[in-house]
Amino acid sequence: MVPKKLERITNLQQQGLHKLALLNMERCPITATCLDSLSNLVALLFLNLSRSNITDDGCDKFSKLKSLKVLNLGFNDMSDAVLSHLKGEIS
Repeated sequence: MVPKKLERITNLQQQGLHKLALLNMERCPITATCLDSLSNLVALLFLNLSRSNITDDGCDKFSKLKSLKVLNLGFNDMSDAVLSHLKGEIS
């Protein structure tokens, strides 16, 4: 059974949010499944995931966010290896 909060995040695309440009999820617990769903929001320009307990798991999904201009990953538990998923994505 999927917890209600996680279910809402994983259904973002189905909720008609495909044009969403700004998303602030600071201090919201984010899992690899959540990152997979967030990566479908291809119109995102600004994404704040600071203080969200993110680890390296699922961070490869950031490379799908081609329109992203600002990504805040501050104060999470990620290694420098995550930067490899962002290499070449920064304009």
